[in-house]
Amino acid sequence: MTRMPASYSAEGPPDEIAYTILTALSAAADVEIASLHPPLFDVIDSDALEQLLESADERLRVTFPYEQWVVEVHGGGSVTVTQPGERQ
Repeated sequence: MTRMPASYSAEGPPDEIAYTILTALSAAADVEIASLHPPLFDVIDSDALEQLLESADERLRVTFPYEQWVVEVHGGGSVTVTQPGERQ
């Protein structure tokens, strides 16, 4: 039995955080970005998140659930997606 990776990461500029989140989620779910459901904007206001990241440093962490995943956005623009109970 093959064990799936516990987390998936993506990095990008803070002003493109929605795309970075979608990239990490699509890798975690093993689907194309267009196949993700629900749409990200139904879960979090990515424009507000981008504004928050503009004035944040690397210590900032924003965490929110998306379906069976936990998404953690870091102040520098990196994103980590994990399944609950597997956070490191």
